[in-house]
Amino acid sequence: MEHFKQAILACATLALAGCAAQQPYFATHTNASELAQIHELHVVSVVAQDKLDAQHNSTYVNPVVTGAPLAAGLVGGLIAGALISAEENHEAHEFAEKHLAPLLTTLAGYDGRAAMRGTLHQGLATLPVRLADWRAIDAETKDADLLPSDATTGSAWLILRSDYGMTPDFSGLQVVTHASLYVDGSDGNWRHTPVYANDLTYQSSLRTMPDKSDAVRKQMTDEEDARYAKLDVTQQIAQANAGSPYDPANAQRRQRIHDEQWQHEAALKQIASPYWSPDERASHFVAEWQQDDAAAIKQSISEGGTQTARMLAIDLEQAQPDLGKDTKREWVTIYHDAQRSIQDAPDGSVFSVANGDVTYGAAFLNQTTHVHVTPMAH
Repeated sequence: MEHFKQAILACATLALAGCAAQQPYFATHTNASELAQIHELHVVSVVAQDKLDAQHNSTYVNPVVTGAPLAAGLVGGLIAGALISAEENHEAHEFAEKHLAPLLTTLAGYDGRAAMRGTLHQGLATLPVRLADWRAIDAETKDADLLPSDATTGSAWLILRSDYGMTPDFSGLQVVTHASLYVDGSDGNWRHTPVYANDLTYQSSLRTMPDKSDAVRKQMTDEEDARYAKLDVTQQIAQANAGSPYDPANAQRRQRIHDEQWQHEAALKQIASPYWSPDERASHFVAEWQQDDAAAIKQSISEGGTQTARMLAIDLEQAQPDLGKDTKREWVTIYHDAQRSIQDAPDGSVFSVANGDVTYGAAFLNQTTHVHVTPMAH
C-alpha cells in the first residue's frame, strides 16, 4: 500500500530533477522464446487491503488545482517528495482520510477486492497460455514465499500485487498493479529473477468541476460574512482590550481573534478566486461518487481488473528496448479505442486512461485538459 501512496511523491522528485532528463527504465520485458516455453501458468493475486483507500499528497492540501491533474502540474514545479515536511504529510493524510470516510460509509458491505479480482481473473483468460490455477493472497507476502522450491519445466508463476484507491483530489480512482512473471528454467535461479516485471496502472475517467460563477461567489461571500458576523469579533476585541495584557486567558482570547480574522480573510480570498479549493473539489467529487450507492466506484474497480489484464496481455508482447541506443523515450500509445487508450510510459510502466484525461503519477499523458495551479492565501 505504501508503494501506491508514495508513487506520486517519487514522480514529483523526478520532475524536479529536470524535465529534460531521461527517466530511468524500470520495466523488465521477456522475449518470445521464454514465453513459448510456458505450458502452464499459475497466477497469484496479492491484495493486502480490504477496503477502498486514497492516495495522499500535500500538493492537494496547499495549492488550488483545477482541471484534473497533479501530473501536468509537475512541470510547473511541485515540491519534491524529499522536501515535503512531516507536517505537510500529516495534513495530506488527514485530507485523504476526511474525504475517504463518507465513501467508506456508502461502500459498507461491498468487497472491492473480490470485485477487482473477479474481472482480473476473467481477463487473464485471454492470455495465450493455459491457466493452471489461481490463488488469492490477502496479506503482503514475498515473491519467494509464493513460489515452489521445485517445479516442472514449462511452469510459470505470475504474481500480481494490486492496490486500489482514489486519486489525491478524489476526481478519479486508480488500480495499480505490479506484475512479476517467473518461468522455471534450467539455471536454477528462476525463483530470484523474473523474466518480466512492470507496473500497470488503470485510471477511471476523471471527474471535473466547473469554475465558480459570479452568482455562486456572491452567495458564498454572503454566507461567509454571515458566519463571521455571528462571531461578533468587534465585541471580542473590546473585551480583549479591556483585559490585562498579562492575563493568560486574555492572551488566548487575542490569539483566537487573530485566528478568526485570518480565517475570514483567507476564506474571502478563496471565494473571490474562480477556482475551487482542494477541499471544495474533493467534497464535490465525493458527493458525486456516492450517488446510486457508489455505483461509479464499483464499476471503476471492476473495470480496473479488466483493464489490468488487457495491459498485461499487450505489454507481455513488447520487447526490451535497446537502452544504449534509445537516448530519448517518449509516451507511446500501444492500444486505443473509442473510450480509452493504453500508454507505454518513458520508464516502461503502462497506463490505461480515458481518452482526453491526463494521469496521476506520470507527466503529460493525453494532455488535453487545461490545468490551473495557483497558491492559496496563507
